[in-house]
Amino acid sequence: MNLNKLIIFDIDGTLTNTNHVDSLFFEKAILDVLPITSIDTEWKNYKYSTDTGIVTEIILSKLKTANIPHQTIPIAHSNDHSERENIILTCINRAKATYNKVSYSKIIYVGDKLWDKIAANNLKIGFIGIGDELDTISNKDFLHISDFTHPEFEQYLI
Repeated sequence: MNLNKLIIFDIDGTLTNTNHVDSLFFEKAILDVLPITSIDTEWKNYKYSTDTGIVTEIILSKLKTANIPHQTIPIAHSNDHSERENIILTCINRAKATYNKVSYSKIIYVGDKLWDKIAANNLKIGFIGIGDELDTISNKDFLHISDFTHPEFEQYLI
């Protein structure tokens, strides 16, 4: 008997008959989290038909719509690592490679959640908090702005 074999199973739609339910909840989750009103639910239309691949493609489409030139900006995300600190470190390393830098005199992370602030603190880099959620924190040791039009934002970057 040859025991040197490997069998790999897809789960959704193969081991479980949940494609319709999975699709409904996945669409709802995306629409609840991202500031968009609809998405293409024909999953075969996406380059990578995994949850992460679909969400990444949707986000890159929102960056294009907002005229943010994401093609030339070093980006890191949850595909690169599951821990926020490592995602930030990956982005820093990609920026160093892209812009041919050995180091940076100042690194600032901009985020909207407490875990963003914690990650920046753990990495010992600057932090700018944006949005309402971080407004409730007392004894702020970071710049907090409501949006990117705040006059202190540009000065803090200098």
